[in-house]
Amino acid sequence: MTETVTVSCSVLPSLTWQAPAFNDRLEKTAHVWKASSSGLAAEQFLPLLQPEEKKKTLQFSRPEAREQFVFARGVLRILLSRYLSLHPQQLFFSKGTNGKPYCTTPAAQSIGFNLSHSGDKLLVAICGSETGVDLEKIKPSFRFDDIAATVFSPEESSFIENADDPHLAFYQLWTRKEALLKATSIGLIDALTEVSCLPGANKVAAATINSYNNWQVQSFPVDENSIGSVATSPGIAVEFFDYDLLHAPIL
Repeated sequence: MTETVTVSCSVLPSLTWQAPAFNDRLEKTAHVWKASSSGLAAEQFLPLLQPEEKKKTLQFSRPEAREQFVFARGVLRILLSRYLSLHPQQLFFSKGTNGKPYCTTPAAQSIGFNLSHSGDKLLVAICGSETGVDLEKIKPSFRFDDIAATVFSPEESSFIENADDPHLAFYQLWTRKEALLKATSIGLIDALTEVSCLPGANKVAAATINSYNNWQVQSFPVDENSIGSVATSPGIAVEFFDYDLLHAPIL
């Protein structure tokens, strides 16, 4: 018999993005941070990066991609350093299964994190256990019908078609799948149709998502044009913070 796990999915219709607060007690809590690079120069984050990260910036062919990487990695370093009471440059990263980054600094061994960016927006999830987060800009003109059959089950496709806002429903399900698969470190897989992320409790084959633990995945509005989802262990309370870098010191 195929062993299954439960993936419980829900929507947070409204939430409060709190002012920055850093609490290292993350056993039963996940913190989701949002930040925007709008109005900021990526170069101001470059001094925070390690030499190998600076070397990687030279590999980007598009300036936008390079700036996005510098901004995302800089903000990640700032946030983690606040939780760990370290300088951002004291953090070291490596890639784990399927390229998921993790922090090799000893003080960070008990912290799970993940990040996602879309345009000038960034989400960073920080938790006392594994977590995954995904952010997508809602594009009303996007023809999701062209890919629905390859990423959604018939039940999920029906849910989208019958939703009051099919585009919103599409992005809710899509970001849930992304967040879940990032949390389990398996990344995008061919069997996306087998990873049901409908509202409520979904049974998913443990081997398909490379996890024998149950998960909760919560979708939430980031702004009027963007949506996010965060995956955590069941029972984890999620708090949301707005890191307004235009009106806050970088360090």
